[in-house]
Amino acid sequence: MSSLNSTPSEDEFEFNEALEQEEQEEKRKGKEKEQEEEESLKPTNSTQQLLPIKDHLSSSKTKTREKNIILQDEEETEEIEEIEEEEEEEINLKSRNFKINCLYFSLFASYACVSPFLPVYFASLGFSKTQIGILGSLQPFVSFLGGTLGTFIADATRKHKMYFILSIFISSLLRVCLMFPTQFSHTLGLLLICEITSSSVFPLMDNGVLEMLGKHSDQYGKMRLWGAVGWGIVATIVGVVITLTDLRIIFYSHGALTIFSILFALCLPMTGKQSKKGKASKRTQVVHLSLFERLRNFLKFEILSFLVIVFVMGYANGTIVNQLFVYLRELGANESLFGVAVGVMCVVEVPFFFYSERLISKIKVSGVIVFSMSCYVIRLVYYALFGVFQKTTFFENEAALWIVLPAEALHGITFAATWAACVYRGKQVAPQGFEGMMQGLVAGVHWGLGTGIGSAVAGVLADTIGSAATFATTAIFIGLTLFGYTLSILIPPLISNSKQNRIQKDQINFVPLNQQMSNDKFMDS
Repeated sequence: MSSLNSTPSEDEFEFNEALEQEEQEEKRKGKEKEQEEEESLKPTNSTQQLLPIKDHLSSSKTKTREKNIILQDEEETEEIEEIEEEEEEEINLKSRNFKINCLYFSLFASYACVSPFLPVYFASLGFSKTQIGILGSLQPFVSFLGGTLGTFIADATRKHKMYFILSIFISSLLRVCLMFPTQFSHTLGLLLICEITSSSVFPLMDNGVLEMLGKHSDQYGKMRLWGAVGWGIVATIVGVVITLTDLRIIFYSHGALTIFSILFALCLPMTGKQSKKGKASKRTQVVHLSLFERLRNFLKFEILSFLVIVFVMGYANGTIVNQLFVYLRELGANESLFGVAVGVMCVVEVPFFFYSERLISKIKVSGVIVFSMSCYVIRLVYYALFGVFQKTTFFENEAALWIVLPAEALHGITFAATWAACVYRGKQVAPQGFEGMMQGLVAGVHWGLGTGIGSAVAGVLADTIGSAATFATTAIFIGLTLFGYTLSILIPPLISNSKQNRIQKDQINFVPLNQQMSNDKFMDS
């Protein structure tokens, strides 16, 4: 019994040991698998070397993304700023244009109080016709030197507004002082200084208006027309007031209107709005150029050829201004016809100044100049034909002389449209930083050299060959200049077109070298 009881206990013990061994074997195998899995998950040497490269690439990609985001943000902010600037410009456009119109009106009105009536005032002082002629000849010749020098100083110092206001104030003060001296020598010296300081006023104003208009500079005519309106209205009113009071009223009215001109000038920047992308630096670079380098900028062919045309049109204007009314008086016309003729010229200036923008956009500046010179030829030939009718009984009736008025209507083209085109073209060809000086040259060459020399030559020719022949001679001169200018416009495009046609033909007829060799071999075979 004892033996039977001991056997199962031994079997149980062996069975338990076997289970324990199996469990230990399973645990050992599980640990081995875990170690293998951990070793498989550990990076090798190659992967360890690639990890920092991947990190560097990912960091560089993030940096480039950040830079692109920053650049996009900067571009968006610049676009937003530009849109805001355009909106502000549109808001301020009406008020600015109104001030510019008032400036033109008041400044031209102030000159209209004095300029037409100075010869009459000098005659009231007892000056001779020769002395009055000498005083009247100062403005054309002084304006070229004084205007060019004044605008040069303004460009060099970049103080256009300050110099503009000082020129208005000093010249107006000197002009008012003309009411005090009674001797010819004192009047001559005072008027000389006055014309020197005054000659840069209008070029600086035109340049300032063009700068303020910026990309809309072709709208200059719409602003400038208010100068014609101011001149026509105030000259008529002052002429009536003189008959009721005294000639000295011209100086008082001139001084009063000058004050308004200065006030309007103070309200305007007289410069364009500079962008933030380096325009100021270019201007400062130009300011530091030497005098020789400054003058060399104006020796370009496009500038010189443009100034020659401006001179020729000024020459034609000087011939008409100097001789027309003298010739009509010889034919028997009275002062009423002269007044109506001046009124017609002022009236026709307004629509041509107003529509000068459209005219320039359609036929360009060169087309306006050709149109203007053609009208000058028509006007001069029209006046010359009076010499033919003078030999008949046509002009025995004084009313027949009023047929001169249709020709005066062409003044809107020969002056208003032409001057708007010349000012606009002057801005286009002006060297960087010398826009004011370019306007001074345009005004000086037209109103100074052109009008002055034209007046002087017309006077000599009229005494020699007569007024009618003088108009005919000037018409021939303008016609020849017009013919040459038209050829200079038409020939260069024809030459360039012929060159392009030749290049296209050469490209069509061009055969590559390898194709030529293959063709030669084929012909040989």
